Amino acid sequence: MRRLNSLGKQLVNPWLLEILACPVCKSDVRLEDEKLKCINDRCELKFPVINGIPIMLPLRLSGDLKLTKEKWNEEYQKFYPLEKIDLQHDLELHDAYIHVKKYMKSVSGLFLEVGCGCSRLSCMLAKEGIKTIGIDISLTALKIGKELFERENTNGLFVCGDIRMLPFRDNSFSFMYAGGVIEHFKDTRKAVNELFRCLTPNGFITANCALHIA
Repeated sequence: MRRLNSLGKQLVNPWLLEILACPVCKSDVRLEDEKLKCINDRCELKFPVINGIPIMLPLRLSGDLKLTKEKWNEEYQKFYPLEKIDLQHDLELHDAYIHVKKYMKSVSGLFLEVGCGCSRLSCMLAKEGIKTIGIDISLTALKIGKELFERENTNGLFVCGDIRMLPFRDNSFSFMYAGGVIEHFKDTRKAVNELFRCLTPNGFITANCALHIA
């Protein structure tokens, strides 16, 4: 296990730091000057940490990725304020929960919710003692998710990132759920390959995809 200084413990949860990796070159990262820095001398990208959430994205976003981030930030701020989140009576959330529990055979290992939004599903699972990490491109959504976990008096971790270049080490997660996210990318193969790279040898991935019919 990597040694962490007191600053590191404040910025990033130790067991999250154990599985984080540079999203570009997949090398390990370390805390340096209040940022996460890739240890690869040829890369050395740096990633800020905001409110305990590592921002594992390129420093400058452009094109579709930038528009996507802005769109979802606005979407979650407008339609998913914390006071409107009801874990008990959301039918769509209930369906996702039943879907995941159907295939999840154990609470051991790590669960990754891909495109987690404000992490409602992860929150429900975390309340059952499952270690959860949510990843989304929208920092606004993740901040709401963090507040939701605090409201529900449970623990979970959050990472801001792009699922086409996941910022995690190989074989980090025993279970992954990607609900309504993979179909948003033209290069679905790249996204799926990244999911399998981060899955343990005996792990399981399940996904719900929205179909749009003209």
